[in-house]
Amino acid sequence: MPPEVRFTSDRFTVSRFDLAKVGAITYFKSFWWFALTIPLFGIFAFAFGTGILRAIGAMAILWPLTIPGRAFLASSKSSRLFTRGCKVLGDETALYFQGDNNDGMKLVRESFRRIESQGDLDLVHTRRLGVIPIPKAAWSEADYAAFRAELTEWQNDLSRA
Repeated sequence: MPPEVRFTSDRFTVSRFDLAKVGAITYFKSFWWFALTIPLFGIFAFAFGTGILRAIGAMAILWPLTIPGRAFLASSKSSRLFTRGCKVLGDETALYFQGDNNDGMKLVRESFRRIESQGDLDLVHTRRLGVIPIPKAAWSEADYAAFRAELTEWQNDLSRA
């Protein structure tokens, strides 16, 4: 017998721009030290290097500017689901994202890492360094409480393990 659905969101969409913005911000938050050291190396290489080392330094200085573009490209597959519209259903084992065109995805409990709030979005972080944005406005009050309670339980189970 399959688990019982504990919560269901209303249909929502997330724009491609918002998906890329969330991806870029999450990257900077997670790897700030990397996004800082590469340009610092670039400054020293550009200032004190010659020839090819100076060119590498210039590219290293500009490298952080490519992160939003790479986040936009990385969100291309998931954007098909989120820009067309989907809803979230959940039980104690997984979150199910059901799209309008019979497409969707499943996030099993073992793939979950944490949840955080960012403005009007809840960001569900996965073990594969993915981020799934879910608008808070997509929930009724009772379903949102059940959603947050379930994912908080998942998060607490991870911290105990």
